[in-house]
Amino acid sequence: MGTGPAADLVQRELHRALDDARRCIERVELASAVFNAFNAPVPEYEPRLRHLPVNLRTFELGDEMDADA
Repeated sequence: MGTGPAADLVQRELHRALDDARRCIERVELASAVFNAFNAPVPEYEPRLRHLPVNLRTFELGDEMDADA
């Protein structure tokens, strides 16, 4: 290919177009990964209460809590 001004302009435009296409492909890959992650079912939740104090009391509706408890 020649080294004239027109050839340089075409070469720069081709590089710009390829860079734009590469960025678009990266966005599509990211969106695909996100959609794939959201498509997975939510795992079952099993709470582990290790971080709570051991001396908890349970209350039923209608029970009154002691103010000093």
